[in-house]
Formats: sequence, C-alpha cells, structure tokens
Amino acid sequence: PIYSLMGTRLNEQQFIQKKNNVIIEDTVTYYYINTIARLLNFNEAFFLPATGTSNIPVLTNIMLGWKLDFIILTTDNDESKKIREELKNTFFVKNNENPENKMLILKGFGIIEDMFSVIDFKKYILHQRVGITESISEYIETNDLSRTILASEFVSHVLDENVKFADFDDVTKRNFKNLFN
Repeated sequence: PIYSLMGTRLNEQQFIQKKNNVIIEDTVTYYYINTIARLLNFNEAFFLPATGTSNIPVLTNIMLGWKLDFIILTTDNDESKKIREELKNTFFVKNNENPENKMLILKGFGIIEDMFSVIDFKKYILHQRVGITESISEYIETNDLSRTILASEFVSHVLDENVKFADFDDVTKRNFKNLFN
C-alpha cells in the first residue's frame, strides 16, 4: 500500500491514482487539457502538472517510487526534447521500460496553445481580433503575453459562456480528438 506520512493512502486521493496518470509539463497545459477533457467527457486519465518541463523527472521519480502507472505527455520543443532524452537515458533504461510506451509527444506543437486554430485562439483565448501570421507560440512570445493569465481566462470563458466542444473549429477539434484518442 502507498501511504503518506499521515497514513492516508495516496493512490486513493483524487489527484493521484494507481493507474492512468498523465504527467504534463505545467499548470498552463493542465488548464487547457483538463478543460477540453471535461468538454469531451473524457475521464479516463488523471492529469498531473509538473511545475515546468524541467521538473518532469521529479514527478517521474515519485511515480516510479510509488509504483504507480503513468505516461508522460510533452510538447514538441527543444526543452521537452532534452527532458525526454534525459528520461530515456536514466529512468527508463534502469527500469527496463520502453520509453516510447511511456512518453507521448504532441508532434508539431511547441506549446499546448498551438493545438488551437488561430481563429479559436483569438476567439476563446485572446478575445481579440488581431492579425496573427506566425504560430500561436511565437505570437505569445513576441507579444510577451502571460500564458498563465491566458489559460485561466480561457477556463473562465468556457465556464461562463457555456462553450461546448462543438463550438470550436475543425482544426482545434481534430487536434484535441487526436490527443485524447
């Protein structure tokens, strides 16, 4: 059994389960994925946000130590690639794990916001009609926008305006359906 210092079984808590845990990069990613998962009534996985990509190994170590089932979901950028290589060379080699079975990559998406179409990004996240000619991740960086504020406002907007998954355009729907499939 898995116990905390107070004797409570950690795998019986709502935030960590014995199976189907998904370690994700950060709370921003958590806000978006968790919100879309709720819109899709997807409750087959439990999302655990690291406090940044560089902290994924810490969560991985905890999950391995507690003998809990998990996978890691990362975006497709240089920092995430570095962490995936580190995990392949440390955790998964030592534990005879096949890294491809434990690590999923959102190929072509530098950050989670890139999974939204530009139209949906402007409508549901940015709430502005602006011209965006670069990727969403480049737009966020170039304009020095707070990803945390954008994500929290997205969650509020979805809840306050009763946004449905069907309201998103085909690009956004396809990207997230592929993720959850």
